[in-house]
Amino acid sequence: MSSDLKDRLASIQWHEFTHPCGFDSKEIPSLLIDLNSNSNAVALQAASRLWNVVSHQGNVGSNSVPTAPFLIERLATAPAPLQVEILDILYQFASATHFSNTESWAHQLRVILNDNVARFTQFFDSTDEDIQSFSELIVESLIEAELKPDR
Repeated sequence: MSSDLKDRLASIQWHEFTHPCGFDSKEIPSLLIDLNSNSNAVALQAASRLWNVVSHQGNVGSNSVPTAPFLIERLATAPAPLQVEILDILYQFASATHFSNTESWAHQLRVILNDNVARFTQFFDSTDEDIQSFSELIVESLIEAELKPDR
């Protein structure tokens, strides 16, 4: 495990971030460490729990903002099953960034995701249908948010 990852996670004041369902954001750093585990089972279990803590049933809160860059970073080297789980979370994030959401965190999250559109489009040609589909849905959600600010 990279001490750089642990240091970056430790530098974030996780207790300052919330989720609309009341999940504890302080559990995110350990889940992100597990997401980077060499064990696929551990990483997939962490992804499943992360989905609940940061995007439970499409409910997204401010804890998505510091989480998103770590998910995007892991996406590049994750095995396909883990990529699917990460893209699912990122799709939930993208869906929550429409302009009718006036929370400052939603704008910050939209900026992070828009800055990484090229990473998502890399997966448009994936042979894994779930990876391809989630990546396309993310980009479509971001485009829709830009085109329909009154949504």
